Amino acid sequence: MESFKIDESMLEKIKALGLPEKKENNEYILLHVCGDTIRAPETFNAKVYSGKKGLKLVTNDHETLMDLINGKQKNGSYSRTIFIDDSGWGFPLGGVLVGAYDTLTNSFKFKEIEVKFFQGNEFNSKDYLLEYSKKGVEIINEFNPDKNSTLIKICTGYINIELKRELRRIGYNVEVAKISEPLQSELERKHKEYIKEKFGYDAYYDPKELQTKEIVSEFEKVVEFIKKNNLMSQAKSGWEYFSGRK
Repeated sequence: MESFKIDESMLEKIKALGLPEKKENNEYILLHVCGDTIRAPETFNAKVYSGKKGLKLVTNDHETLMDLINGKQKNGSYSRTIFIDDSGWGFPLGGVLVGAYDTLTNSFKFKEIEVKFFQGNEFNSKDYLLEYSKKGVEIINEFNPDKNSTLIKICTGYINIELKRELRRIGYNVEVAKISEPLQSELERKHKEYIKEKFGYDAYYDPKELQTKEIVSEFEKVVEFIKKNNLMSQAKSGWEYFSGRK
């Protein structure tokens, strides 16, 4: 999600788009709109908050919002779609994977964002966003798609922010979307394989697939494995959880 200070005129412009509105039981939310599946994907959303410092816009795709406000029409006909998602963001051991699925070739590609980007100063300065973007662009270049006839659908997750911006900057058509099959299962399978081969841990989990109590239990199991095998150098030690741990 991205946040921006806005004024009343921008609030009125967002209202004037006529996008579907969601009612919020929050006195500070003046407006919450989402995609209509025609001008903006269903996953698109934007909220306007009111506070002591004025109005704040929070959205998962600022560029799409501005295109709508400025009346910019996007090409709706694509012969090829490439889906992009991440895995391992919520798993304490090892790095993160960026994965992509290409509908034209029916193929997958994956790259690792090394664990060092989730440790110390590199984590604090969010260098992982730029490294993830770099690896994601490398994958797209390997697919070698035509920019005019290809739509890239990218996950809404925070780690995708810079990749989304960079792909648009270099001329790709990009849509924020909820990523499902076949990429989701293949990416999680690949990450489980990555964790087992690199660290010998055979119980990788995707937090999105577990209940809160299960996440806590599985998380503690991984931490015990890390401690038992002296693998703190391979843990996402930049996390607040690991503060003060050796």
